[in-house]
Amino acid sequence: KVAAQPPMSVAMTKLTVNRLAHALDDLASHMDVDQFALASMSEDHKEGVEAFLGRRKPRFRGRVAGSPSAAHGRAWTKIAKQPHAK
Repeated sequence: KVAAQPPMSVAMTKLTVNRLAHALDDLASHMDVDQFALASMSEDHKEGVEAFLGRRKPRFRGRVAGSPSAAHGRAWTKIAKQPHAK
């Protein structure tokens, strides 16, 4: 089916698809770094490390480091779920 289509249109479509695929890969790699940075600043990260070192089960609370309430943890979760902007 594709071979029967106009060659220039097929070539441009293929180029666009390839560029989008690479752009999405680049975006995903940046998102991984951003999400790791956010997660590593959380109280849950600290709790996870302490639990691992203390050989106990972690008690995760969904909070940002130094946050006085769970509302801050929910706000952080909302921010972390937002799409990455360049």
